[in-house]
Order: sequence, then C-alpha cells, then structure tokens
Amino acid sequence: MQLKTPDEVVLTDAFRLGDGLIFNYMDARKFLLTDSAKKNPIDRLISYLIYLKIIVPNRSKWSQSLLKATDMYYDHLKFYFEKSQDDPLAIVSTKTETALRTDITKAMPYFKSIDPSFGLDLSKKIDIEFRISRIFAVLEREHPEIQYTQGYDKYGYIYFALALRFCQQGNLPLEFAEAIAYHLVCSTLSLIPMARLLDNQKELVKHFNDLDKILLNYDRPKYNLLSSKGVSILLFGVKFELLLFSDEHDIESTLRIWDQIFGRLESYNYMINAFTIAHTHQIKIPENCINALDEIKKFKNWNVDQLITDAGELMAHKRSFKESMCKYCCPKLPQYHGYILSPDAL
Repeated sequence: MQLKTPDEVVLTDAFRLGDGLIFNYMDARKFLLTDSAKKNPIDRLISYLIYLKIIVPNRSKWSQSLLKATDMYYDHLKFYFEKSQDDPLAIVSTKTETALRTDITKAMPYFKSIDPSFGLDLSKKIDIEFRISRIFAVLEREHPEIQYTQGYDKYGYIYFALALRFCQQGNLPLEFAEAIAYHLVCSTLSLIPMARLLDNQKELVKHFNDLDKILLNYDRPKYNLLSSKGVSILLFGVKFELLLFSDEHDIESTLRIWDQIFGRLESYNYMINAFTIAHTHQIKIPENCINALDEIKKFKNWNVDQLITDAGELMAHKRSFKESMCKYCCPKLPQYHGYILSPDAL
C-alpha cells in the first residue's frame, strides 16, 4: 500500500495559505467566535485541529504534530487493508456495514452539491465513497466505544470537504485529506453529548423535558403550539443534537454553527442546547396543520444569522432574582422560573 506523506516544509507552506491570523489557542478561539459567512477555510481547519486537540496550539509545531497524527492513521490503513483494499466495510460489523452502505450512497449528492465557492475541485478522481468508508471502518475498529449511528456519515463528508480544500490548495496528497478527516470525525464524535444519552432513556427524557421548560420561558407561544399538537422537542431534537444540525443546513451554514459550538468548547454542550432552542424558536408551524412533526421535519428555511444571534443570547441569559425565588419556592410552576442554559451566565 503506497501512502504519500508530504514533506514538513511543504505542509508548513500549506498552513501559510491561511490569512495569518492564528498563532495560538486564543487566536483560534477568536477566529471561531467571530461569525462571518466568508471565513478562510484553511484558518477554519487550523482552528478545528487546535480546538479538537489534533495539533498543538503552538504554530511552530503544527506540521510536526499533524504529520504524527496522519502517520498514525496511515499505520491503521496498512494494518487493516494491506491484504485487501477493495471493500473497506468488509472489516466492520454487519449492523454498521448495512447502515454505512445506505448512508454513504444516499449522502453522495450532498457532497457533489457543495457550492463551487467553497473552493473544491471535484473534476479529478477522488473516490470519495471509498475514502469515507475507510474512515468509518477504521473508526469502528480503533474506537469501538463510538457506535456508528445513522447520519454520522455527514461528519465524514463535511470534514473531508474541509480537509480536501486544504490539501488541494496546498498540493498535498488525497490520503492526507482522508487522514485529517478521520481525526476530525473521531474527535467530534467522542464529544457529542447526545451520543451518550441514547442508551439512557431516563436521562434522555430528562434532557428534553428541561429544554421544553426553557422553551416555555423563552418562547411561550411556540411551546403552547407544540404542546397543543402533542409534540416535545425530544421528537426532533435528538437528530438536531446528534448530527450537530448538519442535516438542516448546507455545508457553509453548518460550519458557521460548528464554529460557535467548538469556539466554546468549555461549555459546548450548553451551546448545542442553545442552538436546539434557537432552531425550535425559528420553525414555522401553521396552527391549522394536521401533523406538526411533519411540518417541523420539512422546515428548511433557516435564517442562520438569526440562529447564531439567538443562540448567543440564550447562552448569556440569566434568571432574575424574582424568577430564582419562584423556582425555589414554587417548583411546580415552571412557567415562572425563567431559564438559564449555562452556569457561565451566573
């Protein structure tokens, strides 16, 4: 198996294709939290690599630490596929194989529909399905604690697109983009709070009951409408939080939302909750609709600028003294409790 490793000097030159704004952890944080629809994708990739602890924050050691990470992935490829490279999914469980084959094929149009302004050259042979399959095959074998769930392939496509953009511009090999995407997928899936709740029905229900109460105090008309239709955030929020809203948006909008989540890594779970409430608030549901859940699932007319603004305000919101006293003295009257998402707002 021939796997090309770029020279450290070439990789360093590729990193320099960013805008030169990031030198350390705090620079990456500032970049992520400053919302813009036209961010430099290389600086975004660098920020994700730093925040997800794939490379060290010190700029002088970026190339060295990324080469170490990609060499690890190359070793996995050699170990699992040295004898047979034809079908990566042959090494995974039957359950995962079935789900992945369906998902990867189904999501290919999403990858091909990525706007040309994103900067990908899709005219060359990339074998995208093969590479996404390899990423998740290695992930299951190396990290059995991360169970593949329907829709996770979207992480592979998004991260591969981001890494491919970097590698094409920096003249780096395709398998290097695959290795970067693998580490980004692995680090992200290990962080998702919803993945840990799926096997705990009691905690799952409690989580969404808490979000319903927040919605009650944040947007009572929407809460009342959902309640009148027998709909809890649980019925659609699991997908929101499991896929970090990637099934709701195009790639650029998804990355803008992820910027806000990863840029607050110390409280990212609360930021995910904030975006769940912000999305719920923005959904338009006709009062005379027959099936509210169908309307919610079909809704895609998102205002991403407003979602980001609303999520930020939700994170910063504090309970008033009066609301705190009501919560303490009248626990059975949640409509008077106000809300707080993050302890950081205290």
